[in-house]
Amino acid sequence: MRKFAKISAVLAAMVLALAFAGCKSDDDDDDDAKPIQAIVINGDVVTLYDDGTVIIKASDGTTSNGTYTKADGKIVIKDSKGNTTEAKSTTDGKVDTSEPVTIKDKDGKETKTEVKEKVTETNEGNGTSSTKNVLAGKTYYSIDFEKKEYTSETINRAKICISMLAFDSNGQKVKYTELTYDFKNGNVEKNETLGPDEFNYSVLGSSLTVGGNNDPLIGTINSDGSINAEGSVMKEFKGNLYAFAEAEADEKRILAKAHIAIVDGTVCTCESRTFKSNANPQEKTETVKGTVSGTNLTFTFTEDGKTETASGSLSDKEIVIYDPEGNLTLKRM
Repeated sequence: MRKFAKISAVLAAMVLALAFAGCKSDDDDDDDAKPIQAIVINGDVVTLYDDGTVIIKASDGTTSNGTYTKADGKIVIKDSKGNTTEAKSTTDGKVDTSEPVTIKDKDGKETKTEVKEKVTETNEGNGTSSTKNVLAGKTYYSIDFEKKEYTSETINRAKICISMLAFDSNGQKVKYTELTYDFKNGNVEKNETLGPDEFNYSVLGSSLTVGGNNDPLIGTINSDGSINAEGSVMKEFKGNLYAFAEAEADEKRILAKAHIAIVDGTVCTCESRTFKSNANPQEKTETVKGTVSGTNLTFTFTEDGKTETASGSLSDKEIVIYDPEGNLTLKRM
């Protein structure tokens, strides 16, 4: 996610100059995908856009992405879970609400149900259509090993980036925070948290643009809700994110680790990603779930066929996981 560092530098210069010429203005909204129809199926509101994408707002209030295709007088809508809805198309390319639709789940089971038209809401004053941004109010993270190099105990490199994107509830701004860890030739050269830095962003169909016209970050919103950006896969999470990175090298290999912990209410999920440059270099991910009680953390996991437990403490700024060989401290991002 190195492009965010570039964007930060550009924006810092703009702030000093008091000129944000690169930021997208309200007048650029004409480039957004336009909703062409909103329908209701089993209580879910499905909005079709003119770029072949859909936004599905379920009856429980959750929102997801999907796509649709038109062929042979039919419109086929596919959601993020692999379910499809087949409907008859009108002459102007919309869903014919006078006939029931056929829903086929990912296992092939078919059911027919009624479909109704829903009038798309408009903004007062200008009459333009509006749909809440699918990313609004959501938070994402990614773990990336940007460099993994090993020649010897004194010639090696491990560069780790743990990133977080927090989209505001208004669908206009996003905050970016990054933990950068750089281990080079046996020494830690950098271990710092950058941000949060705030940027404008926009969504066009399944495309995400962060920053203005000056070298923006371009990402893709996947059907499962994750985001692809610069080769990274960012996953949605709820709660607070804590992170830590480490590396070491010896005469045989380099070992690099990235750790995160997500605390959401009474649940704490720890994810560790490890890279070893052995004869067969490998990268693996392990996840352990725990419980939160006040400021205390408890984890239960299986190791070498045995059930083990670990404990830790929680504060607003950090998580400490107790280990006889040395405690692990993760800082909040």
